[in-house]
Amino acid sequence: MKTARKVDLSRLPVEVKQLINAGVYALYTIRGEDALYALVTDKREFYLLSAAGDVTKDARFKDLNSIPFGEVVTFPDLPSTSSIKVNYA
Repeated sequence: MKTARKVDLSRLPVEVKQLINAGVYALYTIRGEDALYALVTDKREFYLLSAAGDVTKDARFKDLNSIPFGEVVTFPDLPSTSSIKVNYA
């Protein structure tokens, strides 16, 4: 598990970071990529994010099965709930 600070991924809204902490959304590093993340929503949609948190595109990743998920990312300096966390990978 990788921890990030609230200020990391600065362009990602704090509300999304809170949804990640609550287990509604999941955020993963992508193996082999230093500055690319995968955000998976509760509807199994995914968005590739830059290191700043901007949505980006990469032709190599067409669906969830094509993404080499790395570590789960959380934001421990933001509030979290005690709900069960369900992640995709």
